[in-house]
Amino acid sequence: MSQWPTPFEDRIKLQFKEDATQFLNALNQPSATSIRLNSSKSSKINFPKVPWSSNGYFLPKRPIFTLDPYFWASHYYVQEASSMFLEQVIEQLKLKGHPFHSVLDLCAAPGGKSTLISNLIKITDFLVCNEIIEKRNAALKQNISKWGKTNMVVTQNNASDFGKMIHFFDAIAVDAPCSGEGLFRKDPQAATEWNIENTEKCALRQFDILNEVWPALKPGGILIYSTCTFNPGENEKLLLQLKKSGLLFNTISIEIDENWGISEVKNEEINGYGFYPHKVKGEGFFCAILQKKEEEIQSHYKPSFFNTKTKYIQDYLLNEFLEHISEYAMPQSTYAVSHSVLKMLPVIKKHLYIKQIGIPIGEESKNGFIPNYYLSTIEGLDEKKIDIVEVNKFQALQFLSKEIFDLSIEKKGYYFLRYKNAIFGIIKHIGNRHNNLLPPNLRILMEWKPLFESQDFDIFDTETK
Repeated sequence: MSQWPTPFEDRIKLQFKEDATQFLNALNQPSATSIRLNSSKSSKINFPKVPWSSNGYFLPKRPIFTLDPYFWASHYYVQEASSMFLEQVIEQLKLKGHPFHSVLDLCAAPGGKSTLISNLIKITDFLVCNEIIEKRNAALKQNISKWGKTNMVVTQNNASDFGKMIHFFDAIAVDAPCSGEGLFRKDPQAATEWNIENTEKCALRQFDILNEVWPALKPGGILIYSTCTFNPGENEKLLLQLKKSGLLFNTISIEIDENWGISEVKNEEINGYGFYPHKVKGEGFFCAILQKKEEEIQSHYKPSFFNTKTKYIQDYLLNEFLEHISEYAMPQSTYAVSHSVLKMLPVIKKHLYIKQIGIPIGEESKNGFIPNYYLSTIEGLDEKKIDIVEVNKFQALQFLSKEIFDLSIEKKGYYFLRYKNAIFGIIKHIGNRHNNLLPPNLRILMEWKPLFESQDFDIFDTETK
């Protein structure tokens, strides 16, 4: 007996015809595990590549990522392979001259696409990472902070709030909430929640989201629409309906290698790209690239600097820890922020509910500077300017569990912990003991010691720098 809903199977048989049996059989195969390296910290590991991603890799099995210090040090992000296709879209459009100076990731949690985009844009560009649901926004903030890029802003807004920022963004990524058919293989429980009514509700919601955010896109700008569903009503048919409703855009194509197994999806004036389980080593995914026509009036926004008395604290704090300090500024004493964000901050603050600007790195107190845990994972951390303690993996996990452990330190002060070549935490040594600066809500809660003894798989054992 099939585990998939009968109406879903019936539609797949009509949609994929002679490939339907192969398609449905593929949904019963194990899901692949993939990661994407943080190119600013690690450059290569010896595992099979995700063909459409320069930094994506398939792992032979799924390790316990929570027990890997490299995961905590943001040397990689655990991301589904198909969604890494966003890199191809952005890189090929950049080669054609499309700017990505101002980018919005509208449905950003938990942060996979935001961290990917951040590695593809310059420090002089900026990225707004938005998530409306509070719990998911908290996870987004953690992942953004750990990734360490200072040109990102986290917001919590509806699509309609962005629609008031007329012609503000060069590019918008909308990974829309959907029926989740593409995740059936990865999460069979999702299939039990599937029904036709829900797919129709998703399509209505997607239509509204795109209409509401559309005014924020500059004429000639790019909107990258994606879902994790196979349903044409949420994908190409939805976009066709959107175009017929009056939105002025064309869908544009990029080059794809025929060996990748990606399918071109066409419906009248709409074209996109489909990732299907019997053709790619990845989960279900759809992507289309919409370019706004130039008929609309050009934007009149002009950058203006955010003025604050405390930003001059950068000369002390940033020079203390970071390389290339001219790229950073300090609008508050607790955050390191790129100048690109500060230029547009007045406009962003006017329209959006900001949850985080840049990366929290510490705060001033009457006893001096107290570093934040995320200072240990920030990009540009200068190892020549900090005190480092080498730890083994067992000690690293003790720190991440906020357990007491011994370190051979004589001098008092702040120390950054390093496991192999991954800096992942900070302690304050106060003589006979040390204080752990890991936030309590981040600590490992699982009983890891029995698992630690049996682990036989280390992602970075064979890393080449």
